[in-house]
Amino acid sequence: MNPSANQWNERLQDIVENVQINADFSIIHPLYRPVELSIETYQQWQLLPEEIKNDCLLLKLRSFIHAVYFNCSFTPNLSSNQDDEKDSNFNIENNKILGIDPLFYNQLHQSNQGTGYYDDGWLVQTEKDDNCLIVTKDIKLHIQRDQHLHPDHKTATVGDKVAILLPKNLIQNRIYIAVGNAGKPQTETPQQSLVCIYFNLMADGLIPLMASLTKELNQQTIPFTWEVLYNPEDYITYDAGILYFHQDDYENVKSILTPIYGEQKQFFKPQTPLFTKPIAPGLGLAEVPNHQFYPTDDFGRNRCQIIAKGLLTCWLSGDNSPQARITAIEDNFHQLGIDLNYPYLNPDSTDIYRYVVALQR
Repeated sequence: MNPSANQWNERLQDIVENVQINADFSIIHPLYRPVELSIETYQQWQLLPEEIKNDCLLLKLRSFIHAVYFNCSFTPNLSSNQDDEKDSNFNIENNKILGIDPLFYNQLHQSNQGTGYYDDGWLVQTEKDDNCLIVTKDIKLHIQRDQHLHPDHKTATVGDKVAILLPKNLIQNRIYIAVGNAGKPQTETPQQSLVCIYFNLMADGLIPLMASLTKELNQQTIPFTWEVLYNPEDYITYDAGILYFHQDDYENVKSILTPIYGEQKQFFKPQTPLFTKPIAPGLGLAEVPNHQFYPTDDFGRNRCQIIAKGLLTCWLSGDNSPQARITAIEDNFHQLGIDLNYPYLNPDSTDIYRYVVALQR
């Protein structure tokens, strides 16, 4: 049996014993404030078809389990709502503008050692006299031929597909995404897997880690994205950073991470997200699910959806006993071909992932 299986089983047991659904569609846990609907929302909820109500409840349940058990972003006895301070657009007291800490963000961006990446598949739509091209691919961009076209595409004309130079980072929903110079990791066949490593680290460690990790990954031309929270006050979760890359690159990534982790281990907290493989204290690994319930599914929400579906099935049947719930959850994993001894793997996958640091058991 996997050495971590006992810990996962304990967490599952805690879920089936303590997470409850009430008749008013609230979700309760003895250590947390309930997630409730307002009176107005509840009245509107009652008008929905049963199928839609159940789907909405499933998503609420998934989010609750994700926040309490996967990344632990909910703190006991606190509301699921974020502090009012986090919702303000400009707060002089905490030096934030539009939810961003400018000093921390600038340090983070400057420490990213990337230079940008070439992205394929852009269509040249219009060519202007001033060396400017208009290219399209989901969105329309104005680019300079000399600055942005791949060297092999400098003579492209209207109708050609080209690769263009894009920035070294993206911004998305409180997250800074560093993109490797070799581009984002892509899967071209179902047999190819992407892997993610979750970083549970302190905000103080992000700047030096961003510099060393992006430098080494880019030197080895490894396609990757590294998602990190750009506000230091948000570094209370077990998934403050998530590194995505190809499964085939794991040994190279491991060889990069091992010395970096040794030099900066004081910045890591020991916990890892639920169902991930601890490859070092504060580093949890998982394969990106090849079966997704929604197009934007990540590993954590995917596994929490499986658990939530089991709880909802029992609630709808009227049998909320812990044994019935654990059986329903195990059945859901089994139907998807996921081994609960290795829940971080896709079905029929093999655990090839050696530890970055040997763990003490």
